[in-house]
Amino acid sequence: MYKLKHLIDHRLFPIAFSTLKSFSPLLVNFTLSVIVIRYYSESLWGSLSQLLLLLNLLLLVTSWSNKEYLLREFSKTPALIKEIFWSVFFTRFILLIPIILVFVLFYQPEPALLSPALLLVLLRFTNNSFEPLYTYFKKFGLTFTADLLALTTACFLIFYFYPELNLNGLCWILAIIEIIKLLWYGTLLRKEIFWPQKINICFTFFLKSAPFFAVGIISFMQSKTDQFLINYFLPDADKAVYQVLTNLLILLTAVPTYIASPFMKNIYRMKQETLNALTKKIFLLGCIIVPAGVVGISIVLSSVYKIKLTNSIYMLSILYALPAFYFSFKLYQLFKAREDKKAATIIFIAFLINAGAGFFLIPTYGIAGGLSSSILSQITLASLIFSSEKISTRRSNIGLNQ
Repeated sequence: MYKLKHLIDHRLFPIAFSTLKSFSPLLVNFTLSVIVIRYYSESLWGSLSQLLLLLNLLLLVTSWSNKEYLLREFSKTPALIKEIFWSVFFTRFILLIPIILVFVLFYQPEPALLSPALLLVLLRFTNNSFEPLYTYFKKFGLTFTADLLALTTACFLIFYFYPELNLNGLCWILAIIEIIKLLWYGTLLRKEIFWPQKINICFTFFLKSAPFFAVGIISFMQSKTDQFLINYFLPDADKAVYQVLTNLLILLTAVPTYIASPFMKNIYRMKQETLNALTKKIFLLGCIIVPAGVVGISIVLSSVYKIKLTNSIYMLSILYALPAFYFSFKLYQLFKAREDKKAATIIFIAFLINAGAGFFLIPTYGIAGGLSSSILSQITLASLIFSSEKISTRRSNIGLNQ
């Protein structure tokens, strides 16, 4: 009985709450996309998706992969969590100035859209900064509750302004729900982030976390290149369909991350054998989850969104989602071995494959071309990681025999 209780308290509950935490932003996106597409238009959702894709890229730059860096630093010096958190927060805040200028120059938003878009950037920057804290302290229910409150508010506002809502109005609604989340995080994390006695602007943070940032930005481009090309080559309606499909597929590809989140605090301390065993189990689990998940996605698209796609698209979707169950933990293994440069190089090669294949396939084959370019990229990523692992193992064996 004690072992069962220990298993539930220390394994199943953390995984369940971590899954809810990771799932809730996708649930918000899913629900909003259904409402906007069903009650307004695919074009409106496509326009919003294009804006959010750019904002997410800019926010990734301002984050400077602080989550991975802070989790490692929190684990090393838990007594200085407040000081480290605020030092990194204000150091990264400096990046907002050039990022806002880049957004205004490249996106060139209309005057009415500028204010809600900039407010959205500032609020998401702040809210994203809390992620290392609630991950480290395992307060996964915190973010799920925040997203649930935000989603309820967003749905109310979208229907309240029906049928006159446009892109500007959607941005204001997104900004409002970020305010709600900020108040919620600030209230429930006040003990963990209560103002420290001293705050330092530490520019060395950019150098120390540069390997994490390089991997993060390249990973984002590798995974989102197809969406950028879709936005460039295809009309708004196709953008919306592709964004909805890939967001649902992300639910599947993110399952390894859901499982890992409760253990991120200790993942850099795990033995290599433990990580290898975990990777194998997750990949075998993926072989079961992915086909079943794609069947579920086809039902959701046809019944909820009223979107009809061909069987070949769904077959490509299986190939799109499955590789992530192999290479997710393999990337953690590279970080554990301090092989950040190798990880960045491998992901960058996969990014080039995605960009090159997408440039030729998407204009001709549309959504199928976008999925195909991502599949080629992910297969390349998995193959390079596998080859790298074999080479490292062979070198280690040679070293032991000498």
